[in-house]
Amino acid sequence: MNARTLTVFRLYQFFNGVIFTGPVWAVFLLSRGLSLTQFGFVEASLHIGMLIAQVPTGALADALGRRRLLVAAGFFTAAAELGYVYAPGFALICVAGGIHGVAFALRTGADEAYLFDSLAHDDAQAQFPRMLGGLWAVFQFAGAISFLAGGLIATYSRPLAFWLTAGCALVASAIATRLPDDARGEARHGVRVAARGVRALVHSPRLATLTLAWSVYWAAVTSWWFYAAPLFQSRGASDAVLGVVLGGAMLAGSAFSWAGGRLGERAPLTASVGLATLAAIGGLILGPHLSGLVLPVAVLVSVAGAPELVYVTLSTYLQHNTRSEFRATSMSIAEGCFSIQMLWLFPLTGYVVQHTGYGMGFGLCAAMMAGGAALFIASQRLPGLEPEPAPAPAT
Repeated sequence: MNARTLTVFRLYQFFNGVIFTGPVWAVFLLSRGLSLTQFGFVEASLHIGMLIAQVPTGALADALGRRRLLVAAGFFTAAAELGYVYAPGFALICVAGGIHGVAFALRTGADEAYLFDSLAHDDAQAQFPRMLGGLWAVFQFAGAISFLAGGLIATYSRPLAFWLTAGCALVASAIATRLPDDARGEARHGVRVAARGVRALVHSPRLATLTLAWSVYWAAVTSWWFYAAPLFQSRGASDAVLGVVLGGAMLAGSAFSWAGGRLGERAPLTASVGLATLAAIGGLILGPHLSGLVLPVAVLVSVAGAPELVYVTLSTYLQHNTRSEFRATSMSIAEGCFSIQMLWLFPLTGYVVQHTGYGMGFGLCAAMMAGGAALFIASQRLPGLEPEPAPAPAT
């Protein structure tokens, strides 16, 4: 990957990571009259959209090229952000969530597959953990800055935060058009690519277990993170304070991602995943039971970045256990399984929080994280895919 391509990719990741609505998305939907359980169904609608689109978009990325899907994702994101503001009624807000899910599906898997295969052309895949850690840190840094700004913007006008997020999504699409074209074939080839990706799960117990572990682990992380804003608001946090708190958490996550890109080169997967998960579980169990606002914020924000320490390690491990021909498809299948987990876990977490409190809701997420981490660690003992056959010599 040459320097220009890497610069363009960093810019794409930066604008893709700008989410001014982050600290107020949940409280804005609640202010529109939704209950916590209905909010859970909006998030579930997002994952229904992701689930429907994941495998088809992953196969299209492998067949048509990943850049085209990165360009398209911004338009779907912009439509969803404005839909949250102007959609009349709960049902149409759920439709906006579904459109947002399609946007995530278009981008998920295609970005990492594009990066990994670009490095393959330079025989530099050993640099993938470090580069992915750096790019993920850029994404989270953009998120942190926009969270800080978003809280202040929402104090003036919450809809304006959604408009600005939509605009940045369109800027990201424009930047993606400057990436080198990686067109591979035609759309009809996507069916064959999808079939190969699914067959790989059957023939590789390790890849199948990784796919399940990925879905369980990140569903747990995502669920508690989205319910953190209502928790802090219930303790007296304003929109501006939510921006500072959640933006600070993402800034810490950015540093953890950068460190994780280097940690993966040195620490074994068992140790890094196990220790990071134990730290996160301890914070999730303790945080909601602390009184006031300051102590829960201090504990939960301090552990928010723990899973980011192992994101690059786990992503690299997954990339090395699939193949280039269906790499985006494999990532899309993993994210599709993540959406399946979110369909039941996110509304269930909201229901548990609403009826028994945040302590039980976050405890549920902690138990799911422990299960996902155990699967990651156990997968190392399972057989993987057969090595790719070497190309026949030219005659």
